[in-house]
Amino acid sequence: MPSLSACRRSASRRPSPWNVRGAHTAGRHNATAREIQEELVDLVGSGAVEIPIAATFPLYRVVDAYAELEQRHTQGKIILIP
Repeated sequence: MPSLSACRRSASRRPSPWNVRGAHTAGRHNATAREIQEELVDLVGSGAVEIPIAATFPLYRVVDAYAELEQRHTQGKIILIP
C-alpha cells in the first residue's frame, strides 16, 4: 500500500485540480485515523507539508480572532495562544 507521502508525490504529477488544493487519499482507505494523523504529523515535522499561519492572538483576544475569521479573508490558520 502506498504511503501518504507517495500519494502526495504522484498527485503532484497529475493535471489540475489534483495538484492545486485538497487532500488525495488514494490507497489509504483502510488506514486508521490514528495512522493517518501520525503520518501527517511526520510530514509537517519534516517540512514536507507546510501549514500557513495567518495570525496569532493571545487567548484574551479571542473576540478579535473570531472577528478576523468572520471576514473570510484569511489565508491560513488563526492561532490562539494560551
